[in-house]
Amino acid sequence: MDQYVSTAPPRFPIAQLGTFKQDSAGMGQILKGNLLQKKAPTTFENEHHIRFFTLLVLFHVMVLLRIHSRIQGVSEDWKRANSIFRNFLRLKSSRNTAEAE
Repeated sequence: MDQYVSTAPPRFPIAQLGTFKQDSAGMGQILKGNLLQKKAPTTFENEHHIRFFTLLVLFHVMVLLRIHSRIQGVSEDWKRANSIFRNFLRLKSSRNTAEAE
């Protein structure tokens, strides 16, 4: 037997949602009747969170760039060390061939 699940939104009176009220200090509150239900974030709090998140993202980007530059630096150091070692081996092999002749 097939069972169907309703996709309609739940039905409840709009009054249950409560009303939003902002006091003189800029603090948002959701009121249901005369009782305080929740504290809603204000514009200042939202902007504060956005700024904090932006700074957090920038910090992580800077750390990743620093790590990447260190990896590149290590890579360059290895390339330099390898070229020096290869030159040393070439000189050593050329000396050995010169001594053999």
